[in-house]
This record gives sequence, C-alpha cells and structure tokens, in this order.
Amino acid sequence: MIAVLKETLGRLFYILPSMPDQVQIEITNQCNLDCNMCPREDLGVEFKHMRMDLFKRIIDCLNGVRLITLTGWGEPFMHPHIFDMIEICKKKGIEVQLTTNGVFFNDSILKKIISSELDSISFSMDSLNGSSKFGHKNNDAQKNIIKLLKARNGCKPKVTIQSTLQKNGEEEIYNLIQWGSYVGIDRVNLGRLDQRFNEKLTRPSREEEKEIVIKANKLGKKCGIEVDCIHYSVGKGIQKEIYKILKNALHCFGKYCLKTYTYVYINLYGDVTPCCGLPRYKIDNILQKELKDIWHDKKFIEFREKQTEICGKCDLWNIKYLS
Repeated sequence: MIAVLKETLGRLFYILPSMPDQVQIEITNQCNLDCNMCPREDLGVEFKHMRMDLFKRIIDCLNGVRLITLTGWGEPFMHPHIFDMIEICKKKGIEVQLTTNGVFFNDSILKKIISSELDSISFSMDSLNGSSKFGHKNNDAQKNIIKLLKARNGCKPKVTIQSTLQKNGEEEIYNLIQWGSYVGIDRVNLGRLDQRFNEKLTRPSREEEKEIVIKANKLGKKCGIEVDCIHYSVGKGIQKEIYKILKNALHCFGKYCLKTYTYVYINLYGDVTPCCGLPRYKIDNILQKELKDIWHDKKFIEFREKQTEICGKCDLWNIKYLS
C-alpha cells in the first residue's frame, strides 16, 4: 500500500524514482513469423541474436532492477541460450517475463519453461481462428498455451494473452476472453495497433475503443479473468482504482508517456534507450556507465522534456488519445 501511494504521488508530481526498476532487453530480432502489424523492419533493427557474453555483462550491471523482459522485436525462443539467460536473471533474484508468438514450441521447450521458474509469459494472439490477417498462427499458439497450462506447477509462469484492438474486431476480443477463462489463462492484455509505419492497419475510434474496453472488463469480471488495457488501467486492486480516477493527472495531462516513468530498453549492443519503440535512440551504454547515472543523464532529461516531439505520432501509451 505504501509503495502504491509513493508511486502515485511520484507520477502526479513527476518525481522520478532514483533508477528504473523495469528493464527490457533486446536479446534477438530474429523471428519465425512476418506479421504485418510488427514494425521491426521499419525500426532499423539488425536481425541477429545478442551475444551471450554481452548479455552476462549487461545483467551484472543491473543491480537493483526488479523486473527484466527478455523480448526485443523478435521471437525470444529462437535464441539458442534463452534458458541460460532466464537462469542468470533468476539467480540474481530478478523477476523475468517474455512475450512469444507461441509457435516456436516443442515438448523440450515446454519442459524447460516449467523448470526455468520463468515468472510470466505472454502469447500474442488476435483471434481464435486459425488464419490471421496479421500473420499470427493462432491454432499453434492455442495448442501450446493449453499444454503449458496443464504442465505448469501451481501458478508459474503466469500466462497472458496479448491482443490488439482492431477495427470491427471486438467479437474476437470477447471470444479470446471467454476462451482464456475456460482454459485457465491468468490475464488478457489489450493494446493498440501501431499505425506509424503501416497506415493500412485500422483500429477502433476513440469512442469505439472505450466501449470495447468497458465491455471487455465486464466480461472479464463475469468470467473470472483479469482483463487489462494499459491505456485505461494500471496494476490491480486499489492501484487500478486509483489509476482510473487519476489517469489524466498521472500522465501529467499528456506531457509524459506512462511507459517511460520506471522503464528502459537495452538494445543488442548494450545501448540504453527510453523505449522499445526507440531502439536506436541511444542515451548511453550500460557497459560504460551505471544505469542510475544513465537514468539521470542530460540526454535522458532532454528526452523527457521533449518526448512528445521525439516520439512523434506514437500514441500507444499516450493519454492524449483518450482526451
């Protein structure tokens, strides 16, 4: 409760924490799918795996970090050392999560996921239909999700379905929520389509989006499954209720992005950037400067002051879209 109040006050007055407690690491940009909703080819990223020796050095520099996400613009299970990476993080007492398309699976990988003590895994799905206009292989993902749910020990890893809000796609969202509840999914997370690099991608209007999220939350409560959309809610329990009331103020009325308050992205070369959407916006390198110092670096301060300008048309986490 004290931690929730402290973060709430910090966001309201934009008093930054001493350092970020969440770090996302770009361990690979290779992928077994080519989804037209994914902007990785437009972000100028190099398609390769992070070297294991570099990864070890990076983790040694992340003392004090609470959560690490082992996902870049690629499929994490394609990295030949993904489970060694999870083990290294867990030995340091760090919570670990990742996002997968759910296709790059076999029985061996399933067993390793269970024994790895991975804390959370998100599966990207946009439908229960086998074919997808975005390129997801939903049937494969469904089968592997069910296998994982049956095999996991207790509540680990926590399993999330991650889906996007598509134009005229609300029924697919509602079906995913009902199916997720039936098979034992822990959470459904809804996000916006990124239209910056593909204007042909269509998503609901502001009014339609709000209506979909309201209905999705009601359905989630009815089915007994957590439904979340970061643009409308954060956390659980009292933290979620506080955010609903104060969300405009917590975003500082559109001046600051919600995502960048406690988070940084580290790319294939160890460069620290403000966001996964800015993988080449280098602040400094984690091997050359401590994370705490990078967090308060002059360039990072300038980014925060000008982030709406730097981030351009991105509104994936921006409260202005809701105003």
